[in-house]
Amino acid sequence: MVTYIQLDGDSVALTRFALSPLAETMATLTEAYKHPRRQPGWEWLRSDPIANGLLSLLTQTKYIPDFVALPPDGIETSIDDELTRMAAIDDEHAVVTVNDARAASWDTHDPAWAGTPNLTTRVAEGFGRAWSQIEPDWPRRRAILERDVRFRAGLIATGGWLQALTGISPKVRWMDDNRIQFSHQHHDGPVVHEEGLRLVPHTVGTGRWLCEAPPRFAMVYPARGALAPVAPPSGLDSLLGSTKVQILHLAMQPTIPSEFALLLDKSLGTISGHLAALYAAGTLEKTRTGRTVNYSLTAQGLKLLQAFD
Repeated sequence: MVTYIQLDGDSVALTRFALSPLAETMATLTEAYKHPRRQPGWEWLRSDPIANGLLSLLTQTKYIPDFVALPPDGIETSIDDELTRMAAIDDEHAVVTVNDARAASWDTHDPAWAGTPNLTTRVAEGFGRAWSQIEPDWPRRRAILERDVRFRAGLIATGGWLQALTGISPKVRWMDDNRIQFSHQHHDGPVVHEEGLRLVPHTVGTGRWLCEAPPRFAMVYPARGALAPVAPPSGLDSLLGSTKVQILHLAMQPTIPSEFALLLDKSLGTISGHLAALYAAGTLEKTRTGRTVNYSLTAQGLKLLQAFD
């Protein structure tokens, strides 16, 4: 038994990538709630009755209440717009989807928190508090998300959706009849029409979920390289220095200078010097698209990394 996302002919052409600060916040919240010892600074999640009740449910259910899983519109979606949409959802509707999530849970949950007056406003305020902790790191996270989007968009151009969805999850794959297999669990998947599907990466954990606000739908998935260390230390560090080695690893996927700087927490001037040296040594190549310059690993650069692997 599996869950499918069905796309009609027009919706395939309209499917595109989007970024969602709300999805990034939810991924962060669920990981912080599941692993409190690894995530200092989030102790308030268990002391706040609404946050505790909601996250206890979100981390133990196969169905995400749709008022916290909103499909974003595009790459420039803002957290303020998303939280405004969340707070505008009727409490009665939100409670219905909470009960659906409770029915799909593998544990029992006290529903008392869901009866709080102005529930969606209160939940939006909690997400806003969480976002205030995430926002200082958002430029770095966004760089990871944008790299993933460019990577998968390139795969669509060369190999179609079958290639673009490869690696998201062993359970996710493109079917020949314009369906996306989403999971091995059976639920009624959405049928996507004129709005197309939004594909939304996040940087924390391995979670995937569907966002449904007909006629708009989204599939949230973990981005490649999500907040993991760029590369473990190796003997090559002694030869080139750790920053140059990390640049070479990142350049396995085309990357612009500002993204190297964000991902490695270095100044753009420092990164530019390293890029120039690696380019002169023949380990990087660069391509220009408009005003954007991407650096990529060359065959010589790959051999260098493999020699010290």
